[in-house]
Amino acid sequence: MLKDLLRGRPAVIASLALAMGIGCSVLFSSLFVSWYIVVLLLLSPIAFILTRNFPAIRLVLFVVCVALLGELLTSLDLSGYRNTQITKIASAKISKAVVTGTIDEILDTKSDYVWIFETDSIGIVREAIIPAKGRILLRLPKTSHERVALPEAGSSLKIFCTLEPILGPTNPHEFAAGQRWQTETHTEAEGYVHSRFDFIILSHPVPTLLSRLRDWRDGAHESILKLLDTAIRDNDTRGFVEAVVLGDRSDMDKETLNDFTTSGVAHILAVSGFNVAIVSLVVAQLLRLFGIYWHRTRIGITMLMVFLYSAIVGFEPSVVRALLMIELYLLALLLERKPDPLNIIASAALVELLIRPYDLFDVSFQLSYSAVLGLVLLAPKIRWLLGLEEETLLQGRSAERILLQNRFSKKFLEAFALSLGASLASYPIIAAHFYRMSFIGLAANLPLIPLSAIITALGFLLIPITAISTYLGQVYGEATALLSKALLLTTKFAAHVPFAAHAVAEPSWVALALFVAAIIYCWQAKTRRNFLGRVLLSMLCIFVLRSYGFPFYNSVLAESGGKLQVLFFDVGQGDGILIYTPSEKSYLVDFGTINRSGNARSEQTIIPFLRAENRMTVEAGFISHMHIDHYGGAPAVLENCNVLTIMTSGERVYQPVARSLDSLSRTQHTNLRVLSRGDKITLDSDLSLYVLYPDHHAVTSEFTAFGQNIHSGMLAFKLVYRKTSFLFLGDVERSEEERMLSNYGDFLHSTVVKVAHHGSLTSSSKEFVQAANPDYAVISVGEHNNFGHPAPAIVKRWMTNGANVCRTDQDGAVLLVSDGERVRRADWK
Repeated sequence: MLKDLLRGRPAVIASLALAMGIGCSVLFSSLFVSWYIVVLLLLSPIAFILTRNFPAIRLVLFVVCVALLGELLTSLDLSGYRNTQITKIASAKISKAVVTGTIDEILDTKSDYVWIFETDSIGIVREAIIPAKGRILLRLPKTSHERVALPEAGSSLKIFCTLEPILGPTNPHEFAAGQRWQTETHTEAEGYVHSRFDFIILSHPVPTLLSRLRDWRDGAHESILKLLDTAIRDNDTRGFVEAVVLGDRSDMDKETLNDFTTSGVAHILAVSGFNVAIVSLVVAQLLRLFGIYWHRTRIGITMLMVFLYSAIVGFEPSVVRALLMIELYLLALLLERKPDPLNIIASAALVELLIRPYDLFDVSFQLSYSAVLGLVLLAPKIRWLLGLEEETLLQGRSAERILLQNRFSKKFLEAFALSLGASLASYPIIAAHFYRMSFIGLAANLPLIPLSAIITALGFLLIPITAISTYLGQVYGEATALLSKALLLTTKFAAHVPFAAHAVAEPSWVALALFVAAIIYCWQAKTRRNFLGRVLLSMLCIFVLRSYGFPFYNSVLAESGGKLQVLFFDVGQGDGILIYTPSEKSYLVDFGTINRSGNARSEQTIIPFLRAENRMTVEAGFISHMHIDHYGGAPAVLENCNVLTIMTSGERVYQPVARSLDSLSRTQHTNLRVLSRGDKITLDSDLSLYVLYPDHHAVTSEFTAFGQNIHSGMLAFKLVYRKTSFLFLGDVERSEEERMLSNYGDFLHSTVVKVAHHGSLTSSSKEFVQAANPDYAVISVGEHNNFGHPAPAIVKRWMTNGANVCRTDQDGAVLLVSDGERVRRADWK
């Protein structure tokens, strides 16, 4: 059956071989052009001539040559923006860099303006300036220049900024957003421009053909947005229509986006093949309306308009895939050739990977192609299993024929087959990237896909209608808004159905390979009985392999199972710590901060980790004190995880995030407990927690307007596991340290200390450091923070006392493992 699938489809073999070559190139980090690849590719024509009578050998040679071409292209692509002069300069993490050059492109995000900057020179303040040609990615926060005009693309600037290398994830299971930006923009480093006064405009842009085309594209995008704003007055529904028409989600709130993700219908928001198909159909019908019936002319104009639409939307991987597929389909019609869906998909992937090889590792590329392959390959098989094929209907029982003669039932089953096919193909990618699986998505897709299709079509019609008549545009806009509101309510309902989505552990490459192999094995079944037997055999094999401890999941915690593990997350300027006990119970100490765009840092660090490890139940969360850098991420964790108890020192603050935390605690029936000096909590066998501070009289129940001066009520405790111990100090200052010294003395001696107040000079007195005398001192601190933490004198003090100092700003997340006798640092990377 696989032979029939590949026969007459060279694009399928070529695309698979190219993907294999790209994958091997990145896996083995070959950032240079190996001479042997060039030599082999040059000799390949001779090898093809010599093996013309041996088709099998020629096929192998073809696969090898295409794979080598993929490795060559990837090496050339990666070497262009990695291991360059700029990356070496940025590796020093320059806090005061002076960069001159030109803005190539300006990207707009919710919290920053992102400049793709073509550099001419890089220097350090009061140091020599080095000529350096390349590209860096600069971020300018929006809050720093509300009423100041920004430079345009093409402007020449002198910029004072920080300059840093683009690094991978600093926490286990964290999404490497920086690396995605790097591969999309081909930048070699990133920098931060802190205010409007940190750059000087040297010259304004000189218009070029490319800049004019870019301005036209941006102008067209803005004009369409204005027309949609005019037609649809409701903010929520307008944001959804803008998302499905233009892929612009900036007007959609965070809660709505989460509903689409949880209900498994986030693909509706992506501009993909459906949007491009609608554009082509609308253009074709308009051409007929205007009397253009010539076949070739109509196809040529449609191809041009589809390309222009894709340019306005932006060439995201899903858009590129849809564009290439529709263009190849129209080209086949133009050449009067019969289009083959699988060959078109493979050809589109081949072209895209030849142009942008690193798209292979982009999640949108993977989801886009997997979903469409599921529709083409798996959906017909599911239709066959459901008895929807014509041959089966003729042979089936009368009851089946009566049921399937009902048009509604048949349409429903056909939609179910399409939804199941796309879901099965997308499952391993969703699990690998997002660590969750939506069970409601299969049912939610059935009503939402046709409804979103109608809304998308109406959204496209709104553009010319509103341009002609504002009144008509608003009339049709109200109808579109009503349908959109129905879709959004359905999505919200699906997202809040119990067990709508479930966290899944991050699958290993072995698990993904076995899943794909099982799908292919079952897909080749020729009878229903044979299919059922293959499914049962596949499930039995997986069960046996799991029984023998086969590595199905990439688990950081499982590598040190049966031991106490304490993970200090890199949450920037704040604290976020996981305590994982020998009997697999999870506790959190603080939850990280909130960034300037209003997003909790825990959403990128703590929550993905718990999902990937399939540890979504947290026995208790300890909040050391009510400062935003310690409790800011707590509401997000409560929304996404099952937190049974919240433990605090009893302090209260009058802040929006604190009110949100209180509200979530009540609605989710989370237990609240106030701790004070003398309390003892047994977390696990041989694992006890002793509360050292605060005293009862130090805790106030009054609301503090801005959460200032709270350190006097800081929650500090010691965790004891057999002969090892961990001292958690939050942000205690020297006055509190003196009280603990007088109350506990030698009991403060610990194997590990979480250094107080991020290494501030206000804490870690000489006497306290000597009393604690740890093997490890962990400083949770953000890079380039505004407070100068940690103070060099404090770092030196801990090191002089014999402690191994670990810093999250330099080391990323720190994982310490205790077997009860000693503590060691584990390398989670």
